[in-house]
Amino acid sequence: MSLPVILIVSAAGCGPCDFTFGDYMPARNSIPKPLLGGQTWSTIFIYNLLTGSTDTQKSDVQRYRLYHIKTPELKGVNSGETENFYHYTLENGILMRYAYTRNKRDKNKTDLKTTTYPKTGDASSKDTIINKSYSEIVSALIPNDYKYTIANFPSFLFIDGEIWNSSLNGGIFYAYNMAFKQVKIHDKSGKTLWISDRSNEIRGIYQLETIKRIQNGEINLKYPVENAVKVVEEEKKEEPLKIINTCTLKGRFLPFTDR
Repeated sequence: MSLPVILIVSAAGCGPCDFTFGDYMPARNSIPKPLLGGQTWSTIFIYNLLTGSTDTQKSDVQRYRLYHIKTPELKGVNSGETENFYHYTLENGILMRYAYTRNKRDKNKTDLKTTTYPKTGDASSKDTIINKSYSEIVSALIPNDYKYTIANFPSFLFIDGEIWNSSLNGGIFYAYNMAFKQVKIHDKSGKTLWISDRSNEIRGIYQLETIKRIQNGEINLKYPVENAVKVVEEEKKEEPLKIINTCTLKGRFLPFTDR
């Protein structure tokens, strides 16, 4: 599948993340929240992300893959650890939510809650156990280098489908971060990485506006041309970003703030 990807990264212990996503179960009706540009973490908003809809005229055609990672704490993104993993998709026009969590009894198994959201009526859920470890499932679906592009919680990343698929097999990962520009670096081993440049000003556009700009060509998800980026030779540290144990609201996004 070469559909472009929307990756959301949030963190436990981040108040604004909890404010944005609530209990992480999409609501059918709730008060709009400013961090989502007047939208709310609801089935309609998720449906719009999956279909690339930017207005109320929705389509049943899925145009984006949508994943949501929740790290166990604010510094968890540095290690690539995750607490919960959510996958949203459309199946025959019906919104499906797959929630993966670690099995507490057996580390080689994973708990899966599948929730179906029909267009009318109540949602229904089914619990199953997968005979694969949680880390095995996540690593097969999420490129590990996503963590270098994170500089704020919650983060909304937009990734070209071919780049995403290639990075699952060791290719260079690049993402459009709604909040920060990316800078190209080479680590000591010569590996190329794209990391968030926190010195850049925060971008002031929201999720559906970003999708609109991607679709009309204003935002290109392919790798930036070589002469348009700053290349920095530096040794990649064990932790790509400083460990931050707080997140604060600044403008429309939640950047890390150093103490």
